[in-house]
Amino acid sequence: MASFVTEVLASSGKLEKEDLCSKISKLSQKVEEIKSEVCDMISKKYDEFLPSMQSAEDLMRQVDAVSRDMDNLKSCIENETQKSLKDAIDDFTDQKLRMEKNAAGIRVLRQLQQFDTAIEDYHRALLEKKYTEAAKQLEKAQSNVQVLKAKKGCELQILKALSTELTIQKQNLIYLLGQEWQKLAVWKLPSAKELTSVEAFMETELRLCCSGLKEDCSTESQLANVLQALAILGELNNKVKFFSQVLLKYVLKPLITYPALNVVMTGQPGQGTDLTFHCAETTAEHLSPSEAYIKVQAVLKELYTHLLNVTVGDKKLSVMLGDLIWEEMSDCIIRECLLYSIPANSSQLEQYEEVIKQTEEFEEALKEMHFLKGDSTDLLKYARNVNVHFASKKCQDVIVTARNLMTSEIHNTVKIFPEIKVSIPKLPNLGSGDKTGQDKAVKTLHNETVNLENENRLSHRTLSLPVCRISESVQKLIELAYHTLSEAASSTKQCAIQLFYTVRNIFQLFYDVVPTYHKENLQKLPQLAAIHHNNCMFIAHHLLTLGHQFRYHLPQPLCDGAATFIDLVPGFRRLGTECFLAQMRAQKVEMLERLSTARNFSNLDDEENYSSASKAVRQVIHQLKRLGKVWQDVLPLNIYCKAMGTLLNTAISEIITKITMLEDISTEDGDHLYTLCRTVIEEGPLVFTPLPEENKNKKYQEEVPVYVHKWMTFKELMIVLQANLQEIVDRLTKHKGVNLTDIGPNYSDGFVQITSEHKTNLESLWQFRESCITGKVIALKCFECGTRAKLPRIIGGTEATLGRWPWQVSLHYSSRHTCGGSIITRRWIATAAHCVHNYRLPQVSSWVVLAGVVTRSSTKLAQHTGYAVEKILYHKNYNHRSHDNDIALIKLKTPLNFTDTIRPVCLPQYDHDFPGGTRCWISGWGYTRPDEVFFAFGFLAVHIPETLKEASVPLISTKKCNSSCMYDGEITSRMLCAGYTEGQVDACQGDSGGPLVCQDDGVWRLVGVVSWGTGCAEPNHPGVYTKVAEFLGWIYDTIEVKKHVSPRAG
Repeated sequence: MASFVTEVLASSGKLEKEDLCSKISKLSQKVEEIKSEVCDMISKKYDEFLPSMQSAEDLMRQVDAVSRDMDNLKSCIENETQKSLKDAIDDFTDQKLRMEKNAAGIRVLRQLQQFDTAIEDYHRALLEKKYTEAAKQLEKAQSNVQVLKAKKGCELQILKALSTELTIQKQNLIYLLGQEWQKLAVWKLPSAKELTSVEAFMETELRLCCSGLKEDCSTESQLANVLQALAILGELNNKVKFFSQVLLKYVLKPLITYPALNVVMTGQPGQGTDLTFHCAETTAEHLSPSEAYIKVQAVLKELYTHLLNVTVGDKKLSVMLGDLIWEEMSDCIIRECLLYSIPANSSQLEQYEEVIKQTEEFEEALKEMHFLKGDSTDLLKYARNVNVHFASKKCQDVIVTARNLMTSEIHNTVKIFPEIKVSIPKLPNLGSGDKTGQDKAVKTLHNETVNLENENRLSHRTLSLPVCRISESVQKLIELAYHTLSEAASSTKQCAIQLFYTVRNIFQLFYDVVPTYHKENLQKLPQLAAIHHNNCMFIAHHLLTLGHQFRYHLPQPLCDGAATFIDLVPGFRRLGTECFLAQMRAQKVEMLERLSTARNFSNLDDEENYSSASKAVRQVIHQLKRLGKVWQDVLPLNIYCKAMGTLLNTAISEIITKITMLEDISTEDGDHLYTLCRTVIEEGPLVFTPLPEENKNKKYQEEVPVYVHKWMTFKELMIVLQANLQEIVDRLTKHKGVNLTDIGPNYSDGFVQITSEHKTNLESLWQFRESCITGKVIALKCFECGTRAKLPRIIGGTEATLGRWPWQVSLHYSSRHTCGGSIITRRWIATAAHCVHNYRLPQVSSWVVLAGVVTRSSTKLAQHTGYAVEKILYHKNYNHRSHDNDIALIKLKTPLNFTDTIRPVCLPQYDHDFPGGTRCWISGWGYTRPDEVFFAFGFLAVHIPETLKEASVPLISTKKCNSSCMYDGEITSRMLCAGYTEGQVDACQGDSGGPLVCQDDGVWRLVGVVSWGTGCAEPNHPGVYTKVAEFLGWIYDTIEVKKHVSPRAG
């Protein structure tokens, strides 16, 4: 054993070259042997009780020796064997990398070999016209190149060469396949650029042939060969897409659109087919659906037979073409055929079932040829949904017809009598039909039927429309509405509801279209305005009962009360009334303009003045006669008489006003005035000619006083013009004629008045009055007044000279200028309520009125001690928030002494408005530089002018001033605006209460009182004034009551 261990240890340096495992195995075997011997020894020692101490010691020595040998072996393995193992691993790794690099090279070489093989096979297949195989080989070569590109380390120059070669061969194959494709379908297209007629498509030809592929025309396999190759190269979709576009544009759509165009197919079996067009004589504007289906199906069948019956990949070529053309082709069929095949009335709906059946058969035929897939298409859905389309078409046709009627001429009229009734088609029996809610409607009708019979019957004309003329188009419009509702009564629920609301839309369209479309004619032509008025009233008359007539023949919810047109009635009545009243206002303005040329009927002893006045009167009479003729037999009798009476009354009132304003009328002037008035009295009744028959108009001419309210007053004026003072007194005391207090001018200063009290002598009839305020007296002499307009807070004005505005006063509160005012009588001043409202009102003693001054200088004001105030009265409805009713009156303790620099301003006339744009004037001592407000020594400092300022400003219409860009509805009927939209000229603080005056026939009148405004002279914010004309009654009553004059006029 010792020699064995020695041998092991001796050879330990050579372990890296020998099998280490075998050595270890031997060592293990030796250990087992020693172990066995030890066991035997122990067994003998303890079992046989044979002492063998010497043997045990020998064994111990052997064990120790083996242990040492094992330790040495372990140390040798750790120090030398592990080092050799690491070197072996490094060598193994290096060899492995070399082997992998060689393997990669082999793979690249294999890909190159495969690429070269694929290219060679491609060329071989191309020579044999095996296009599918050639395309597959190119695809394989393409995959080889892609693999090489993914490899790292492959030379870039080789890849470029391979890619270039692959691209060249692919394009070459695509070109050859394109040539083969062109041989399959040869197009000859029209040369015309615009294809808008049948003749333009006659040049279109399509030849489908297979002879270009092989001379023996082995058809399907070779066709599939070409198409499959195109699919592999990704070009088939582009080819089919282009083919579908040409097919739709030059074949299918023309066949569907033009009824005269027919397709002709010629050819022999095995030689292909030629598709050409033929033009046939026809009067139809649109193809019927069945004809369209036949034509389209014939074309697609030829294509399927000669070209498209080929499977490419997992689907047929016809499926690809169908996906591309179906949507556009079906839309064309719907738009050009099905749309026009929809029935015009509900009775033809049953016949439309044939069209639905034909559509189903057409789609089934396309499915058999694989052009179409799926169960339900838009084409079939459209055909089956005929009820909805019928309703939509019917509604559209009705709206178009209605609009054509609305835009037709209004002056084509028909005469309406109470006996004339709109013919209504026979409505279906309430007991028949299966419409929803019909039974309920019958029951409701039965329950609501009540016996209202009475012995006393009204005339059958009680609720009838009076005799008048309406437009023929409006009569047709009403008939259209009745017939449409009758159609709804016999239609399905959805259709009935749609048709009902279409009728409502007709009337709403009339409300919007007619006034706009005919606006110019309605404004210029009185007859058309009258006809439009009648049209609106005629429509409103029928709308009252139109819904009720059809209510129980319509489905729910219409039969439950929704079927009504009554809500439209007020709007139509208002539409007609406003149009006619606008025409009346235009005629009134025209009439007043003509009377304005009469030179106020003054100094008629001058031949030129009398000629002007006579001409003006005759022009007015002529205007009224012309209106009487154009409205004759058009307006209803009562409307005609009221309209003519109102216009004649306007003319007479204006003449009365002008004459009663005259002073010191001479006898000769009185005679001339009487002659003019007599012309009106004689000619006036002749303007009433409502009927074409002259002998029937006498009745209405005799009733002129009924329609002309001032007629008797006008006659009384004629009597006064020809009477002396005693005759006038006699008429007053004996109550003959009209009370003369109904006649009077609007002068405002001292005069002598005649009252209508029951007096016994002439002297007692005379009373001295300080002013003629109420205008309800005959003025024998008045103090002259003049009016001038003024805006609050004048900005941009010029200085006024003394006496230029003699009615302008300065209101001082606690010795400081606060507001402006206007003299209207010796004792009364008009100003703004906001100047004297609240805390200032009780302190009457603190107020002083300065008149006849234009400067604020203390040296000049020292000459004017001012007038003390007795009372301050502001309007009871004054609103300090909205500035509405912003007017007040100030009564002086002592009367003013009128001079050239102190005079009253005239109040405006009743019923006379100054139009927008009228040039008026404002004056005052208000701030002129509102943008330079600053604080100095703790007080507000502003620039207040030393001298009275004046400025000219135009009036602005209330409508414009109330617009969103100005005051947005804040202006009431008791306010008016004046100024410039760009600003620069306006009133400011300190001008409040001052006058806004306008000149009227040489007389200045107080049109407004400075009230309020947004800022001073700002753009789009003109000054706002209190409209004095709206407060004349309050002013007259206040002055009369406070003066205790008896009797109080008014």
